[in-house]
Amino acid sequence: MVDVFASPYTGTSLREAALCGLPIIAYDMDWVKNFLINENNTLLVEPHNVQQFAEAALLLMKNKELSNKIGENARVLANQIWSLGIVNKITFTSI
Repeated sequence: MVDVFASPYTGTSLREAALCGLPIIAYDMDWVKNFLINENNTLLVEPHNVQQFAEAALLLMKNKELSNKIGENARVLANQIWSLGIVNKITFTSI
């Protein structure tokens, strides 16, 4: 079982991790910048700052309350935006 999703990239796997309710660590760049909220539904760190990335992982390992909160909030956001029902609705109503 995975306890945290550490994403050096901001692609599809990040969305899948959110749908699974995993707490996420990601670089504050690309589409997540100004979309995901630090310490609410993810831990965001400066792009390419591996020290900050490691510290964020340690924080989630030590602070289960924060880890659970971020994972649950990521799952709620993901279900609001990327759930199959929402995706199907967008896909079929756009045609």
